[in-house]
Order: sequence, then structure tokens, then C-alpha cells
Amino acid sequence: MILTTQHSGSTWLAEQLDAQPGIACADELLVRFDKHAGASYIGHHPSWQEWLVAATGALESVAKQRHDPGLVAVGFKLMYSQIYEPDAFLRWLQAAGVKVIHLVRGATVLMHWNNTVPLTRSQKRNATFAESMRATYTKRRVSAAILIHEATRQEKMQMVWRKRLGTMQTADGADQHGAMSRGSTVLEVSYERLILRATSADEFRAAVAFLGASPADPNPTATAINVPSARTGPAQSGNSQRLHPVSCAERIADWQSLREELRQSGLDSTYQACALLDSEAQSVQTPPL
Repeated sequence: MILTTQHSGSTWLAEQLDAQPGIACADELLVRFDKHAGASYIGHHPSWQEWLVAATGALESVAKQRHDPGLVAVGFKLMYSQIYEPDAFLRWLQAAGVKVIHLVRGATVLMHWNNTVPLTRSQKRNATFAESMRATYTKRRVSAAILIHEATRQEKMQMVWRKRLGTMQTADGADQHGAMSRGSTVLEVSYERLILRATSADEFRAAVAFLGASPADPNPTATAINVPSARTGPAQSGNSQRLHPVSCAERIADWQSLREELRQSGLDSTYQACALLDSEAQSVQTPPL
């Protein structure tokens, strides 16, 4: 299960994992439990039993749709906002032995700046991958106050779930009371490490191995960046920036002045992550999208 929040790069990661032999990873299958999902929202607080039936049913449906006897891992994306009873959720993870990839993002300022220009169905069908990316990603102008507020909120949310997941199980396989269980295992994956050229290979290889599989390509960097998927079409040549533009400078107008206010606000990790992404974008000399 990929546990994260919206605009964290989870769709991209799910696609790369789903393209690996032995792994079936679906998109958000419990979106109806997300009160931010608009018309898809069920409109009420689900009971734990209702949620559990939906979650286990989702896992079973992914396995059935793949029809692959060689599957070693089956899962889907789950947002923080789709979980109503965290304590019960954590107990279920541990009792059922569910493996969790906790996807976190350092550049939290970008998590609500994935502004899109809607495309018609015809445009989506006829556009090439590059064209759709150019039409989708736009640069937004934001105030420093909003920038700092959103970055702070996202950092706090990630920290809350990091702490919750950390209480489930100690490193030696025993829970916090010293009792052995079937053992839910948690792997924290950094989105920035997945896309930076210097670390993408190791980070993706670790995620695949964590799920009990092996990368399809002996070159894990190519696997992590250029795997074809149903959503993006044929693999693109080049680098991760071409597939998934994430530079703060590319996304946020007046970034040069805003980043200083971000640093002065105490959001050092976000500031540093953006600096790495901006440096990467400049070094690969990616054409503007």
C-alpha cells in the first residue's frame, strides 16, 4: 500500500511499480471515502467495518484483474484523508502483515501547486505525451503567506503519519509491547530521491525489493524513470524532469524572492529540497514545458 497525500507524486510511483514483474499497484481505490473528492464522496463517516470491507475488497480486485500467478505484491494508493480511524487502521496493517510504502515529499510547497489546464477527452486522446504535459503543467503565482501556510501544513501531516507508522513495529519485528506479530513493514520513500539522478536508482530499487520483487531492467535508473505505463504511454527518452517536471522555479512564479521568505520561516527541509530540485532541473537543461 502506498500511503501518502495528494500531489505527492504517488500516481507516478504507482505506475512505475505496477510496470514491474510481480507487482500490481492500482490508483486510488478508496477515493469515495475522501471528503475532498467532490461528487465521488459517499457523504458520511464510514464505520471501521465498512472501510475494512472496502479496503480488503479493493486488494482482492487488483489481484483478480491482473490474472498473474507470479504476483508477489498487490496494492493501491491510499491518501491520509481517506483514513478515518488511524488506530484501527494501524492495528489492521500489523495484523494482516500489510507492507506500507510511506511516500513523503520534501518540497511540500509543490504539493498544492500542481495547477492544471483541463483537456477535453478528444485532446487527451490525440495529444502526444509531451503535448499533454505542456498543456497540463502551468506556473502559478502565489503569496508568501499561502506558500508558508501550505508547506507547514503538509510537513506537519507527514510528521504525524511518520510518528504513527513508527509506533507500529520496532526494527526487530516486535511491536511496542515486545510481542511478535505477522509484522506490518514500513518503508519510507522520498519523492525527491526517486527523481534526482544521483539517488533515483537506489531509491527505486529499494522500493521494488521491499515488495519482494526485482527490477525488470538491470539499469534501475532507466526502470524508475522511463518505464512505459497505461497512463503515460510509451517510455520517454531523457530523464525524470522530462517525465515529471517538479522544479520549484518551474512551478511557482516569483520563486527567487519567495524562497527567501520560506527559508526565514524555518521551513529548512522544504527550502533545501527545492534547492536540490532547481539545481537538478538546471543541470539537465530540460526544455520548458
